[in-house]
Parts: sequence; C-alpha cells; structure tokens
Amino acid sequence: MPRVTVIVPAYNCAHYVREALASVQAQTVTDWEAIVVDDGSTDGTAEAVATLAEADPRIRLIRQANSGAAQARNRALAEATSPFVAFLDADDLWLADKLAMQLPLFDDPAIGLVCSDLEFIDGAGGPVDQSLHVSPKPGRDWRDLVMENWVANSSAVVRRAVLEAHDLRLRDERPSTEDWDLWIRIAYVAELAHVPQRLLRYRLHAGNISGDYQLATRSGIRVLADVERDLYTLTQERPSWATRNHFNAARAIFLRRQAYNVLASDDRASARPWMWRSLVLQPWSARAWVGWLRTFYWTHPQINRTPRQHK
Repeated sequence: MPRVTVIVPAYNCAHYVREALASVQAQTVTDWEAIVVDDGSTDGTAEAVATLAEADPRIRLIRQANSGAAQARNRALAEATSPFVAFLDADDLWLADKLAMQLPLFDDPAIGLVCSDLEFIDGAGGPVDQSLHVSPKPGRDWRDLVMENWVANSSAVVRRAVLEAHDLRLRDERPSTEDWDLWIRIAYVAELAHVPQRLLRYRLHAGNISGDYQLATRSGIRVLADVERDLYTLTQERPSWATRNHFNAARAIFLRRQAYNVLASDDRASARPWMWRSLVLQPWSARAWVGWLRTFYWTHPQINRTPRQHK
C-alpha cells in the first residue's frame, strides 16, 4: 500500500497535467500513487495521462463523463487506499520536497490536515506579483478558517481516517469553494498544521474557475450557511449568540472582500449589492461603511485581486 494517494481532477488541461504529474514524480517521497480522474476532457488530457501511466505504474487514470471537480475528487477518494491523501489541481506544481516536509507533521495523531505556503506563477510557469499571496494563519481553529480560506487546495494533505470517520466528502454545487467547505468541516473534528515554506506553485491563468467572482460569491455564501449547520452536527456544540455572531462577521467580511475584487475592475454596480449586504450584517463596522461609500466613490486602493477560494 502506498503511503500517499495524490488526487488529481483533470479537465481539458493536456499541457498542464503533464507538468503537474512530473512534479509528483520528482518528489523525494517516492511511496505514492496518483489517481487522475479525467472529467470528460475533449483536448487529449486522458491520452496524455494514459501515456504517462504506461511508463509509471504509480499513475492511474480514471475516465468519467463531465461531472465537475468535486465529483472527480470524490471518485478518486473512493479509490484511495493510502493513509494520507494529497490534493493537486492539474495546473499546479509541487516542489520536490513538499510531501517530505508535510508528512512528518502527522506524527501528532490530532493533526487531520497539513497545508503549506505557496508562490504564484503565470500560465507559462513564470513568476508573478507575490504581494497577492497571503500566508496561512498559524492558528488551528476553525474560527480563523471561516473568516478566510487560507488553505490552498493543492497544498493540502489530509489524514484519510478523519474523512472516513466522519463521512466527509466534497459537496457538489459549490464551484470554486468546495475545498473551503471541506477544510472547515475537517477543522471541526481535527487540528490543522502548516509548513511555513512555499512548497506549492499555484498557477494563475484565464481558465481558473476561482477567477469568476460572481460564481465564487454565491458559492461562498452557501458554504458559510452549510458549515454553520455542520458545526452543530459534527461537534454537538450548542448554538450560541457568539457563534452566530462569528458566522455573520465571516459573511460580512467575505462579501466585502469579493466586492473589492469586483471594484478593482471598476464595476461599481455589481459590487454595490454585496457591500450593502456586508453593511447590513455589520452596521457598526467602520470598514463596512467605508466599503459602501467606495461603491460610489472608488479610488483604486491596493487590494488583493485574487479570490481566496482556491481552485
């Protein structure tokens, strides 16, 4: 049995998936299997993976009709037998010592997920403005994670026993935020750890689903509603005013962040409803009022233009 199962959903990414799998093959930890689920590609992605699988038996290819990234990852999870699963998007790259630096942290049985820092690259693999990057917070509590998704999907390694014990899988109809949804539920029942080194090269390009702010915003609000209910199911924690207030603050901050991303493209009309909802949730917040006013008088402050919900 391999120590790690690498889960790679792939859709129309024949060029990128070769590079992604090459970065897995370059790992200093060699005891792994990679399950690539081709999600109905039409560009030769499956053929490219099949060629690699013929040369390296650690790579497995599964084909399915187009069902979305969540279903593709769940299909691979159902096939995994390793004690740990690592997620990798088909357009991202790992540094060679990624698994070697993350796996030892699971020696602590309380740890359920280990993530790492990252660096951004462009479509061609070249460097881009690293000021867009936000390092993961050192805290291991779900309260930080609902405020912002600081776990990049391709940086995450998860203890499979945690997923099995609580029947945790990725949920459909949360495009671009299904990973955030899963990380929060894992954080309810296990601790998170972080390797403070850039072990992932996260690709920014026009095809990133996380670049669709309208879609990401609707999906993110749904995630926050769902995981608020899950808190009581998974932890048996009783509803409290403090918890409800925390989730309302998370909604307000999320809406405000997404509105600023839209404002960066001078789309005041689209940003205004989100800023208004943020203000309704936090009418006492000076930041909420400033955000609302900026939908009328936009001055282009330096902001993060990359959604924190990862691919």
